[in-house]
Amino acid sequence: MIKRPKINKDIKEAAKTLKEIMSEELTKIADDLVNQVMVQAKQLNPSERLKAISGLQARGVRAYTDLIKTALSVIAFESLQKVRREVPKKKKVSLEENLDPIQLDEFDKLPPGIRKKILTQTNLLIGKQIGDLQKVIEFAYVTAEDETDSLEQIQADLNDSAIGWLDGTALETGASLNASTIINSARNAFFFDDQVLEEVEAFEFVNGDPVTEICQDLNGTVFAKDDPAADRYMPPLHWNCKSYIVPILKGNLGNKEIEKLKPSNKRLDAMVQFDEHQHCEDSTHV
Repeated sequence: MIKRPKINKDIKEAAKTLKEIMSEELTKIADDLVNQVMVQAKQLNPSERLKAISGLQARGVRAYTDLIKTALSVIAFESLQKVRREVPKKKKVSLEENLDPIQLDEFDKLPPGIRKKILTQTNLLIGKQIGDLQKVIEFAYVTAEDETDSLEQIQADLNDSAIGWLDGTALETGASLNASTIINSARNAFFFDDQVLEEVEAFEFVNGDPVTEICQDLNGTVFAKDDPAADRYMPPLHWNCKSYIVPILKGNLGNKEIEKLKPSNKRLDAMVQFDEHQHCEDSTHV
């Protein structure tokens, strides 16, 4: 019998790695934005200081983008290597198209669909983060400038606002959702390859410690590999979701009953939600 993988652990570790990158790089970007504002504020007359937030340009975004892209690529590549153990007879199936034997990095080794997903996720994630961070700093400046004439106090207020945002839920949300999305996407790319799917009888929705009602409801559901409704409820279903699916190979179904992968109650649909991007495309729960 194949040992059931602990994908929730992989998701947690991947999220931790992503959050560390986000925290370090966004702190640099925030510091630079605050510095831009203060340089302009010092050059303006007091009556014109609201103009100090005009023309702000986040810098260091390209380097940050490259780091997130690389991290997601490594996460996806490692997931594809591990998932092959779950369908031993198909572990040598290649998902790559025209793969060059000499590759520069993990991104180039990934299937086209996963590469596209990584680029989409990276752009959506960073675009939202940079936009939100800049708005936080701009709003803090407008508020502080209205309350004090002290540039030192204004700068302190901007730094406090940036730190507050960085220490809030934004980074955890982005790290958790993107880690879960790319790990599940990589696993599913392997499972639903035509050659691999030949060895699969059905799939099971798994979450070792579900907290949200929808994951509690779906946990343990065995569904057909061609279930047309399954796409809607493929994990992740919400931020910080650590659910995933595992294959039940031919001959191993036993007494398990195949059902539709959908909640038992329609109201649970409202729990399928995301803060950073749309599911599979583009309160703390576990």
